[in-house]
Amino acid sequence: ISMEKETKDLQKRLKNAKIVLAALGNEIRQDMIVQLASCSPKGLRVSEFKTRCKLSRPSLSHHIKVLYHAKMIEVEHDGTKNYYRLSPNRQVIDEAIGLFDDLKQYDRSLK
Repeated sequence: ISMEKETKDLQKRLKNAKIVLAALGNEIRQDMIVQLASCSPKGLRVSEFKTRCKLSRPSLSHHIKVLYHAKMIEVEHDGTKNYYRLSPNRQVIDEAIGLFDDLKQYDRSLK
């Protein structure tokens, strides 16, 4: 594979990972991911995040929206209650891990 094609492929993959990397680049969202990783399988309601994060509801809604848009979390509707949990679809995480693995290999090829 030519270096030009590798570079274009890397640029494309970085662009695709931008949403996930941006979502994980915020400490509040990192904390929310940790909370979801350690909660019951049912997930957490916004009020439970609010108790743990000490943020306003609009601020929490914004962070939830970012994580949802990045496909890192999902929502389950139970009547009037919404439960948020980590998405079982790990494709976005696997793609980011693969990107970093490839970046390590790319770095070695420059030496």
